[in-house]
Amino acid sequence: MADLDIDTLVLERGKHSFADQGMNVLEAVSAISPNEKFGDSPRSVSPVISAFLKEWNDALDDEPRQELKRFIPKIVGSILTEDVEEFRAWLATDWLVRVQAPAWLRAAGLLEFAQALGEQDPVVVPDQARAVQKLLDEAAAYANVGAKDLSKEWGEAGEAAWAKVGPKAWESATNGVKMAVRRATTIGQNAAMAAAGVGLRYAARDAAVEVSCDAAWDAAFIVAWKAALPVGGFTSGEASAKATEALAPVAQDLERKQFELLDTLINTRRVPEEYVSKDYEGQEKRTSKDF
Repeated sequence: MADLDIDTLVLERGKHSFADQGMNVLEAVSAISPNEKFGDSPRSVSPVISAFLKEWNDALDDEPRQELKRFIPKIVGSILTEDVEEFRAWLATDWLVRVQAPAWLRAAGLLEFAQALGEQDPVVVPDQARAVQKLLDEAAAYANVGAKDLSKEWGEAGEAAWAKVGPKAWESATNGVKMAVRRATTIGQNAAMAAAGVGLRYAARDAAVEVSCDAAWDAAFIVAWKAALPVGGFTSGEASAKATEALAPVAQDLERKQFELLDTLINTRRVPEEYVSKDYEGQEKRTSKDF
């Protein structure tokens, strides 16, 4: 299907058995790749980029998903050496630590942590992942305390509201806020985490990824609770709408920056010279066939 018309193609969620049933972005890549079987795991694609896109294709809404079409020709043949793939995985880690977490911390008012993380050296080697861990831990702890305090305030307000709306309505409103946070944060997190998880396993990288996501999650809750608390009546629709509205600017900005990350992953063709000699020894291969 080398003659696939990418301009008229509509990318869809999910996996498909045949091209005439629809295509996600990786299936479209397989359709235009020579000697590839149709499917979402084309052999010519970087495993890091593949992991990223398997998550992100389905997380995106229909309209922004079509933005992935412009990357399709560049994704073909993107698989390179293990060293390059490993570096690509570190780039996804760096995005979580220095882009995603600071964005949510900044929105939550934790400006010092947001600025400090954004100013760190690129987190593309184990030593730097270890160096940034203390700062990540502190940021996550502060965000967690703030989220818990606001959650407690929300709960106290709920006790007063129960007489009017009932406990089930209050529980529904709470779930609406939580769903808004989950939607806003995990679109970016899951794709970058999947990409960061490819290749060699580093305890320092795993810890940096996990805590940066924890910090972002709790910071997003601060933003959501602040928006939802003043809502009169505490209905699920009102609370969720207010939380979603408050979270949207950050989520949309991070969505744009994930397109930039994808572009960076694709255009990374070699490990920069300053990182070639870094010490990566003493690590164990993952048991999965990531490369």
